[in-house]
Amino acid sequence: MIFSLLQVIPSDAVAERHYFLEPLQAEPVVWCIRGAGVLIGVVLLVLYRKMKRRDGE
Repeated sequence: MIFSLLQVIPSDAVAERHYFLEPLQAEPVVWCIRGAGVLIGVVLLVLYRKMKRRDGE
C-alpha cells in the first residue's frame, strides 16, 4: 500500500491544469477589468458624497 503511494508518475501521464479564470489573464482583458473597477469606485464615491451632502452634513 505505502509503496504504491510513493511511485513516481511521469509528467506526460498527468493531465494539464486549467484554472477557472485563466482565460481572463490576457493583458487587454485584465486592464479593462481594472479600469471598470476604478470607474465604478469613483462613481460610487461621488454618489456617496452627494447623498451625504443632501442629508445636511
